[in-house]
Amino acid sequence: MKKGLFILAVMVISGTFLGCSKKESSPPVAVAKVEQKQLAPDQMNDSERALAFLAGIQSSEKKRLYEISNLTPELVEESRTKLTNTDKYKLTKKERAETEHALRMSGSIAFFIKNLTTILPKSALIQVMKSIKIDSSTNDHYIKITYNKREDAVSDRNGKLAKEIVVKLKQIKYMVNGQALEEFVFDSKDFEKMADKSFEVLSYY
Repeated sequence: MKKGLFILAVMVISGTFLGCSKKESSPPVAVAKVEQKQLAPDQMNDSERALAFLAGIQSSEKKRLYEISNLTPELVEESRTKLTNTDKYKLTKKERAETEHALRMSGSIAFFIKNLTTILPKSALIQVMKSIKIDSSTNDHYIKITYNKREDAVSDRNGKLAKEIVVKLKQIKYMVNGQALEEFVFDSKDFEKMADKSFEVLSYY
């Protein structure tokens, strides 16, 4: 299921966008701006990581997004090498799945930078309204996006400009070749809502 989250999202979003029980929640954290002081990932809690990841999309900082995700260019290149030299690298099914996941995370980061700046312009403020722990490896972060500039605001299905919307960002923790990675992704249903402009709107202009 986790493997399909991003793949399904790309299929839904690429052509249309641009034109598990709850266990505990955390209180809201401060509003994040792109120019915020950049903490090291190991100094952040999960909610702060989510904000930092979205701020990285706002500023199109691929290096920062890698850092927040604990992903490195070396790991991505190693994964690519192993998958293109199967005769040399005899990967088990588990090792192959992990290796493919590192490349998938790299691809999702590039996709987000290219396609999500419309919904996350630099002028927007972002805030974690609540974070819900789904299981030991998964959190759901409910993110409020506030558009301070009318010209940067998104419109809903009826063409009305939204002042504040809420989106859900999933955080999934993986182990890849012994390295702990933090993946941030929107699941396919949430991307479908974005593609249809069926945003959860808190207020309008």
